[in-house]
Amino acid sequence: MVDIFELPGGWVRYEPPDGRPYYHNAETGATQWDAPTEVDLSRWQKTFDEDGTPYYYDQETQETRWDPPPGWQEEEEEEEAAQ
Repeated sequence: MVDIFELPGGWVRYEPPDGRPYYHNAETGATQWDAPTEVDLSRWQKTFDEDGTPYYYDQETQETRWDPPPGWQEEEEEEEAAQ
């Protein structure tokens, strides 16, 4: 079974159970390994369950996921990249 996550801009993220996630845009026919730049990360927030395990929540669609959304960077990583 392949997990499917719809993203803005006509993109869909496919997550095969034993493979690498990939992205496809049915409108343009494009398929790629890297997350599309159209993903709106401002809707997502990182939060923690009762055991302290991080998970990610999309405030608009109410989607939750254990893995970060495509293009997500931790604040420390963003600061290092800016230097």
